[in-house]
Amino acid sequence: MAKGFSFSLQALLRFRQSVEEQQLLRLQAANLKAAQVRNQITDLNSGLAAIASTGARELKAGVSDAQLHFDQLCCLAMVQRRSRLQEDLALCEQERMQRNEEFCQARRQREVLDRLRKQQFDRYRLQQERQEQRQFDDLLLLRRAFLDHG
Repeated sequence: MAKGFSFSLQALLRFRQSVEEQQLLRLQAANLKAAQVRNQITDLNSGLAAIASTGARELKAGVSDAQLHFDQLCCLAMVQRRSRLQEDLALCEQERMQRNEEFCQARRQREVLDRLRKQQFDRYRLQQERQEQRQFDDLLLLRRAFLDHG
C-alpha cells in the first residue's frame, strides 16, 4: 500500500476477515466430521462383506449353529450401526451445507469491503499522481520563469 493511505473501514475489514476465517474452520470441521462418518459406513460395509464371504466358506466347511448365530448377531448389530451412521451422515451433510453457506456469506461480506478498500486506494493513488504531476508542472513553470527573468 502507498504511504499515507488509510482505509477508514480497516477495523471492519479485519473483523470480516476474522469471521471468514472462523467460518472456514467451522466448515472444515463439518467436512471432517462428515468424512469420518462416511469412512465408518465404508468400514461397516467392508465388515459386512467379510462376514458374508466368511460365512459362505464356513457353511461349506460345516460350521456350528452357535457360530452361525453369532455371525448373524454381528451382522444385525453392524446393519443397525450402519443405519444410525447413515442418519448421522444426513445430519452431518445438513450441517456441512449450513456451514458452507455461512462461509460463503462471510466471504461475500469480506469481498465487498476488499473491493471498497481497493476502490478507495485507487482513488487515493490517482490523487497522489495528480498532485505529483501538479508539483512537477509547478517546478517547470518556476524554472521557466526563473530562466526567462534571470
